[in-house]
Amino acid sequence: MGGARATAPFYPFESHGLGCVRGVKSIEQFGFGGPLDHWRRLRQRIHDDVCQNGFDAELGAFTQSYGVKQLDASLLMIALVVFLSPEDKRVAR
Repeated sequence: MGGARATAPFYPFESHGLGCVRGVKSIEQFGFGGPLDHWRRLRQRIHDDVCQNGFDAELGAFTQSYGVKQLDASLLMIALVVFLSPEDKRVAR
């Protein structure tokens, strides 16, 4: 497959961010097996990275990729999946 490569770093919140949230939840709430401590640490690293690098203060929103101005509909789920509190100023805007 040819084509241009994206020049902006991409962080797929929907697959990585939500994946970790769901993995931890599956173990904690439903008793599924898995490396819970590892997933908790990974979830926290992803959370910290997205909060630090994924929010564009000028737009007042999280963006599709780090360093770009495009928005992504999956980011509307940030509060619904408890990635951030609905009261967080970055969500409540």
